[in-house]
Amino acid sequence: MCLFKNRGVLSEDPIHFIAVEVEVESMDKAGNFIGWLHVEGVNLSVALVENALSKVHFTAERSGYYKTLVSAEEGCRLRKEKVWSNYEEKPVEEVVHVKEEKERVEHYRPVFVTEIADTLQFYAQDVETASLPAAETKARMPHIFIVTTE
Repeated sequence: MCLFKNRGVLSEDPIHFIAVEVEVESMDKAGNFIGWLHVEGVNLSVALVENALSKVHFTAERSGYYKTLVSAEEGCRLRKEKVWSNYEEKPVEEVVHVKEEKERVEHYRPVFVTEIADTLQFYAQDVETASLPAAETKARMPHIFIVTTE
């Protein structure tokens, strides 16, 4: 339990104390606390959203207060109060996914198989760019054709 000192700036009133409670849920990468502040038993974040003084941040989705925050925000949004006074609902556009049927185009390319590994991998070299001697080229006939698609 912490105590928070509150004093009016232009007031002659004596100092009074308000009981606050800090509920820490986690820490971010920089070491800052992430949590909730309760003032006299009231969650300050929920109170700010209920009074249309704040909006719900997406990181609140993992919190136990998320449903309360969203319902409070929705009510203020419908009443167009304070931070929601200029809010206009975006029209929902219907998205139709069109799948284009492309005909498969095959391109055959002659290659030399240079090595076959025990792990069922093979290594090949393109015939057109190969820099093998002519005798070796004839010895490796016939070519294997690799099919590539676009």
